[in-house]
Order: sequence, then structure tokens, then C-alpha cells
Amino acid sequence: MRLLAIDTATTLCGVAVLDLEPGTAGGIFGLGGGPGGARAAVRRHGVSTHSEMLLPLIAEVLAEFASTPAELSAVVCGAGPGSFTGLRIGIATAKGLCFALGIPLAMVSSLHALGLGALQRSAATRPVLATLNAFRGQVFARLVLPADYAPEAELQRLLAAHPALLTDAVWAPEALAAVVTPYAAQLGLCGGGLGSYPVLRLSGAAVLDDDPSPHPLAVLQLGAARLHSGHCDSLAAASPNYICASAAEENAAPGRAVTGGS
Repeated sequence: MRLLAIDTATTLCGVAVLDLEPGTAGGIFGLGGGPGGARAAVRRHGVSTHSEMLLPLIAEVLAEFASTPAELSAVVCGAGPGSFTGLRIGIATAKGLCFALGIPLAMVSSLHALGLGALQRSAATRPVLATLNAFRGQVFARLVLPADYAPEAELQRLLAAHPALLTDAVWAPEALAAVVTPYAAQLGLCGGGLGSYPVLRLSGAAVLDDDPSPHPLAVLQLGAARLHSGHCDSLAAASPNYICASAAEENAAPGRAVTGGS
């Protein structure tokens, strides 16, 4: 099973391919019983136009397998949250490939992939707060738990009081920091939101990873797990998970304020 993954949620453009052995969908960073089979990934930072970079990157990573798009079994795509334009380009490309080749599409959370990559690269056993800059004084955030993790009583109370932490949500950075600071010693941190909003560099929390963007191999892992369990997305209905409105939409319909997870 040959899978292609795309993530265009940030200014980084990431593509990966994995030859997945049947019946496996484990940790592809070599941790947690990773699947057999070859894998390759390419990433480009500082992308100004994803539309110019994405197709050449797909061709580049397929060339490492001496492969063509016709040999793909499925496409996995990061659904966001993230860059509005980048997400539209990435998902349109993924859907176009799936339509043309008659193969399934699996959409996954870019925040979940960001946190998963940090957990696996650091071999951390604590939850990680994955963050991305949502701009306009906001941050996208999600708490990603290690596999088979059983939250301690204090963290259980936090999650019960703020269930939005376990989903893709947009926050005011100060509000997010206020919610999680009492539990900082139990958390790891990762993602581009840390560089954008220093208030999120919580005292007592470990910075697990300085990668500001989701790694396409983590996107692949989440998508492989969905496909392995028999889930895929409708090509007609699949769309980016923007979470919050664009600046143009807010200017057209003013009055929406963000003060906490939503």
C-alpha cells in the first residue's frame, strides 16, 4: 500500500510517501512499533506560494521510489487549522489526485500531527500542547496525549473543565496560558505558536520539539491509521478545517471575539 501525504498548513510545504506493509499503521518515526516498508519525505521552508512548490515536491518524493502517481493507493492530507490559502491549495491538490486516480482520501488534523511528531521524536511520556500561530493575536492549540496515556487526577480535572483542549481550537494566547499554567509540569510544548507568543513558553513545561510545522510523516501515520480502520473522507465534502473566520469574513461580519477555546 503506497500512501502519499501532504501538509500545507504553514509556510512550510511538506510531502511524504510510505510503502506500508499490510496490517500495520504504527509509529513511523521508528518509535512505538513502527510499520515496515520504505518511506521518504521532503519539506521546504519559507514557501510563499504553495501552488508553485507542491506538485514538484510530490514528483520529487515519488522519484525516490521510482514511482508515479498511478501507483498510489491513497492520499492523506492535513486538514488544518493553519494558513487559509495553503490549506485550500493542499486539499485541492489531494482531492484532484484522488478524483483522477480513483483512490481514497484521508483527512487528518494538522495540530494532531504536529503534536504526534513531537511526542515520537522526543520519546516523551507526557502530553504535549501543540500550537500554531493563528495570527491576529490568536493561537491554534490542541493537547495531544501519548498512546495508552492515563491522565493523572489533576490533568483529568483540567480536561473535564476545558474539553476544547483535546480538539482543534483557537484561543487568545493569554487565556490558554492561564488555563494550562497550573499543570505546566505535566506537559510538553511544541509548535510555531511558542515563537509567536512567548506567554505560551510555560515555566515548568518542557519544550519537546522546535519544529514549527507538522511533519508529513506524522500526517501519514494518522492517515494510515484512519485508512487501516476503514475510514476515509468524501471527495465532494472534504474541506479545510479553518476553525476561525478569515480577516475578510470578520470585516464583513464584525463582532466575533475569541477569549478562549472555541
